[in-house]
Amino acid sequence: AFTKAMLDDVRDLCDLCLTYHPITKETMQRCTFLDPNFDPRFALVAVEDEKPIGFMFGARRIKYPPEHVSEPKAWIKIFCVHPQYRRRGIAASLLSQLEGMLKDEGRKELRVADFAGWHFFSGVDIRYEDAIEFLLAKGFNKVGEMVDYLIDLFSFAVPRRVTKLEKLLIDDKIVF
Repeated sequence: AFTKAMLDDVRDLCDLCLTYHPITKETMQRCTFLDPNFDPRFALVAVEDEKPIGFMFGARRIKYPPEHVSEPKAWIKIFCVHPQYRRRGIAASLLSQLEGMLKDEGRKELRVADFAGWHFFSGVDIRYEDAIEFLLAKGFNKVGEMVDYLIDLFSFAVPRRVTKLEKLLIDDKIVF
């Protein structure tokens, strides 16, 4: 079972595997133990020599938000396998175990990484090709796209098109 003692090692594994989305200690805590829906039974860890080599974190809405608690949906909030251990059936084993547990409690739908609030990131980044290939091979279907936007405010400059649009609006007596 996933414990607080494993938090740093699992976060390090996630950072190694999910290179486009570094996960801070605070984010790892917020998305696991501080999530009101957290249940350690659904945070599955594959271990070798006392080190995590695979992680799949399932979730259901069991407390919050109350209007969605009765939905028969479940989510994989995050999953990864150490690069040296990929293509050995570790992710498939974790997924099979998670699916069985969720099915046993009546869940009918399993989604990936779109668990709003307490999520690590929105959707599966298209740069994680191994993850996408794995999910497709396991019967998952793409149902939408989620995009997170980021802007570096240190080097930010107002784009010319915005400046031009602002001038046109001011000329039309619209002020900001």
